[in-house]
Amino acid sequence: MADNKKVRATVLPQELPLIPLRNLVVFPHLVVPLFVGRAMSISALESSMKESHAIALVAQKGAEQENPKPKDLYKIGTIATVMQELKLPDGTAKALVEGVYRIKINNFSNKADPYYSISYEILEEPDLTGIEIEALMRQIVGQFEKCASLGKPIPQEALLAAMNIEHAGRLADYIAFHLNLKTEEKQAVLEAMKPDERLKIIGTYLERELKILEIGQKIQSRVKNQMDHTQREYLLREQLKAIQ
Repeated sequence: MADNKKVRATVLPQELPLIPLRNLVVFPHLVVPLFVGRAMSISALESSMKESHAIALVAQKGAEQENPKPKDLYKIGTIATVMQELKLPDGTAKALVEGVYRIKINNFSNKADPYYSISYEILEEPDLTGIEIEALMRQIVGQFEKCASLGKPIPQEALLAAMNIEHAGRLADYIAFHLNLKTEEKQAVLEAMKPDERLKIIGTYLERELKILEIGQKIQSRVKNQMDHTQREYLLREQLKAIQ
């Protein structure tokens, strides 16, 4: 896999068309559907399909910006490969993309109006191994599984996939993708280059999620008990009426 990535990196253009993302962060090694509706994004997608099929994906700092400028975008994003594109009758498009690299944006150019192109550098992350990393990964997977056991809607295949991921950084990315996190929280995961740091960030998010799920279960249990009590009182009253 690593060798293939290096080959693909050597053939990437020095500049790539950019699609700004609203309420979405795309991580390397994950396949994500994109719904593309803005003119700048449709033009960037079409440019990508005509050339290398590579596209730069960067989250907006605020989803309300319809035509974001460079100052409205994060500077760390993802290069993705456009695997499929489907043009829809209303002029919008749907694309299936696979994240490939984390990148840092060096410069924006709007010479290809209406979309921006960017120059960039690929951010290589260290591949950390060892007992401490393994222990941290097991802890994170355990928390992820516990979230599912407490009612978090996580597909079984996602749990199995998480258990089989051997790379610490990819595990953090994968779980971040499956959690209901705010854009800035997912962006924090994307910007954490050290795998152990990334796992620790995910750990804090999972701890918070577990607390929310546990509180939710307690509330649900109290409501059920109250309903059972009310129902028993109602039945008792009806029985007394029948006796009278």
